[in-house]
Amino acid sequence: MIISAIRWENFKSFYGKTSLEGLETGLSREKNVVLFGGVNGAGKTTILESVFLCFYGQGASNLYPTRGAKGENYQAYITSLLNNKVKAVNDPTAKMSVEILLKEVPIFSNIGRDISIRRIWHFKSGSGFNEFVETSEILENGNPIEEVSESEYGDLIRSLLPYEVSQFFFFDGEKIQDFASDSDAEFAKSLKDVLGINLYGTLVDDLKTVKQRMFKEFSESEDAQNRYEEKQAEERRLQKEIESWQLAISNLRDEIEEKQLEVERLEHETHRITRIKADSRESFLVEKDRLQQEKEMLEKTYFDLTKDNLPFLLSSALFDDLLQQVESERKAEQIRAAQAEVEPKIQSIIDEVFDNDPPPSFSMNGGIRRYFEMKIDAALRGLFGAELDSEEGVPVIHNLRPEQAEKVRIFFTGLQSSTEVSQLNTITDRLKEIEVDLQRISQTNIRSGGNSEETLKLFDRIKHLSEEIGIQRGQVQDYQNRIEVNKKAIEVARREATNWEKKAAANNRYRAQIEYCDRLQSAIKDYQKRLQASKTEELQRQILWMWIQLTHKPELIQRVQILPEKNFEVKLFGADGNEIDKTKLSAGEKEIYAISLLSALVAVSGKNVPIIIDTPFGRLDSIHRRNLATQYFPAASHQVLILSQDEEIVEEYYTLLKPHVAREIAVENVEGETVFRDGYPFANGKQQRKILQN
Repeated sequence: MIISAIRWENFKSFYGKTSLEGLETGLSREKNVVLFGGVNGAGKTTILESVFLCFYGQGASNLYPTRGAKGENYQAYITSLLNNKVKAVNDPTAKMSVEILLKEVPIFSNIGRDISIRRIWHFKSGSGFNEFVETSEILENGNPIEEVSESEYGDLIRSLLPYEVSQFFFFDGEKIQDFASDSDAEFAKSLKDVLGINLYGTLVDDLKTVKQRMFKEFSESEDAQNRYEEKQAEERRLQKEIESWQLAISNLRDEIEEKQLEVERLEHETHRITRIKADSRESFLVEKDRLQQEKEMLEKTYFDLTKDNLPFLLSSALFDDLLQQVESERKAEQIRAAQAEVEPKIQSIIDEVFDNDPPPSFSMNGGIRRYFEMKIDAALRGLFGAELDSEEGVPVIHNLRPEQAEKVRIFFTGLQSSTEVSQLNTITDRLKEIEVDLQRISQTNIRSGGNSEETLKLFDRIKHLSEEIGIQRGQVQDYQNRIEVNKKAIEVARREATNWEKKAAANNRYRAQIEYCDRLQSAIKDYQKRLQASKTEELQRQILWMWIQLTHKPELIQRVQILPEKNFEVKLFGADGNEIDKTKLSAGEKEIYAISLLSALVAVSGKNVPIIIDTPFGRLDSIHRRNLATQYFPAASHQVLILSQDEEIVEEYYTLLKPHVAREIAVENVEGETVFRDGYPFANGKQQRKILQN
């Protein structure tokens, strides 16, 4: 794995988009160092911090204590990282991100691939940058990697480099003495991870889980024969119940057949006596009840309709005479009125006819005129004479005015043609029909002898037998339903029996698999112990060898002992064979011991991971610094990123390290922003530092 580039956006002193490209440029077996140089505050530590955060996000818990906060203040910690210029302009779409480009990364195989890991924080508008949405991405050729989903990104990164292990590769030289303490259980776990020991422990646990699952199957298969026999017994029981119900059905059907024959005989007897069938008699009785109920309902309706108009309806025969009398009186009155109107005008009409100038062709004497006057008078009077004669015999009884006569006519005419009268007529007709039907049924019953004691007993016996037949048919149906339920239950029992039979047959296979798991677990545990012993022994040698290479007091530590059974506690022994109290070592000696431990861990782990070291010399004296420059940095890893300040890798140490440097980068702070330039600013020591300060 090689870090080829790091890209930032609005991260601490990196305003806007800033990138550091080409970190793999010039790397070789001899030139493995990328040397950064910058004064305190230029942004060197930000590089290390951003790498941790990009890889692990909130999981990089050791970042919080460095800022005096706890894990639950991750939100405040992220807010503090946002560039101050972005905060000043109060950008509502503020975004912060870190992206690391990696080459030759072994994912799911030993074939290296080029990927990038990117973590983005989108700050919510109006939240004062205290709320954000965090996303992480693993990209290949600019697109999300296909083999894993977003939810699995964290697992993939941890598989490449667990967070606890990462601290052996990315560290701050000023705090490296913390590794000198080996009493921490977390340190022991990290040690197991970097040595690959935990991997086999995880494998043993996985086998244990598999074994438990197989043992469950084995336990079930051990009991499978019993369960198989139980299911067979259940099937036999269900089949026996079916047979008993089938026998009961057969008996019931025999009884039903006998009763049906008895019913047929009785019906024949009743028909001989009554000439009607029993079912016909029942239908007659049912019809009689229905007709009587309908009759009662119609009679009630008839009463409700007639109770208000009954006097008028009863005297309806008088209505015609009354209306005829009123009409005759009206006509007679009209004729008299017309006669009284016309008679005074008859003479005027005659005079009008004869007093005009006579026709020119003839003249009329007095006798002829009187003749025609009499004829005209008689004709005019004759218009009323016949009508008047016919009405003269009508006595005037009511003497109603015309409007009064009209009201009387309308009342009686409306009463006779009302809906109530129509309904009463319909009800009356239906009541007559019902009465005829009831008489017919009564006569039929009398003719059939239906009221005789002998006939009633026959009919009752037929009814009783029919009811028993109905009950027994219901029992037959119930037994048939039970039989169907049992048949389905038998099918289920047979399927389950088949499954148990298969499990019983698999019993030997499970037993063999469990035994194989036991042997495999034992073999893995044995290998884990031997690997642990081998790795521990190798680690002890590597620590001692690196100590000798780096310290100017090689005789101080003569033997290193690691105790896996005591949480991988590391013990140091002097030339006299006595244990050395690590707390009594000087600050420089503690730092050299910690570097020896880290170097040994990296060498033994076999992980092909770059190393990033901030403040590489820490509190070391000149001899130790010289040894680090010549012995540690050139061999620490295939890619070593050193973040040096202006009093560390300078002058002599720079000269010693120069043959192993692939690229030099200056880290500067220009008006509050971190920028990168080619070249190492402290190659000539203090003189160049002064130039930079000016």
